[in-house]
Amino acid sequence: MLFIASFSAQAGKQNQQVKVADPYVDMRTGPGRGYPIFHIAKRGAELELLSRRTDWVQVRLVDGKEGWVDLQQMRRTLQDDGSNTKFNDGSMADYVDHRWEVGVMGGDFGGANVLTGYGSFAFTPNIAVELALSQLLGNVSNGHIIAVNLSHTFFPRSRISPFISLGVGELVVKPQTTLVQAENQRYDTAIAGLGVKAYLTRRLMFRAEYKDYFVFTNRDENEDVREWKLGFSVFY
Repeated sequence: MLFIASFSAQAGKQNQQVKVADPYVDMRTGPGRGYPIFHIAKRGAELELLSRRTDWVQVRLVDGKEGWVDLQQMRRTLQDDGSNTKFNDGSMADYVDHRWEVGVMGGDFGGANVLTGYGSFAFTPNIAVELALSQLLGNVSNGHIIAVNLSHTFFPRSRISPFISLGVGELVVKPQTTLVQAENQRYDTAIAGLGVKAYLTRRLMFRAEYKDYFVFTNRDENEDVREWKLGFSVFY
């Protein structure tokens, strides 16, 4: 998953400056080996660190040229004190302070297979809003769910923490038929869930959750569908 981490210091301060220690470093037009090399910075050249995208660092030379350098080469550049440049790959402290989270999960939704992609934003260390899209694959019908949830993490400073969530969504069911074209069925849902998050390493975390969907139907009785999922996510 791509993420951008700025190397800019606080307002009023300059970006970090480092020097090339290798005979040269390749500067590319974009963050990847598929982008062409347009310039070579030789040993002793000063590089201003601008931003980072996964394993690539955007730099600027004193003459104003900007490009992207492989992270492994950047680790061998030198700081003012002569030590190698260090880059933050994510830590427990970053996990505690993170705002954005994206991930994928898979499991079971009322007997059907479910695959979910989600993104969330934390207003506080405890409270976050989450948007999720799930694909359902069953024996007699397929479908999808679009849901918005509000979650509360009980111990955000712990490596492992339980959480609860409440939300609303729309369930769309598409029957699998061969003789006639069946219309999609749409249902509003109310969602309650509980789960656990666990910090693993760098920017990776594990997540497991159980949810209860209260599905509003046109019939005399509404339906109650249970779901469980396991997955992984990254944070930044």
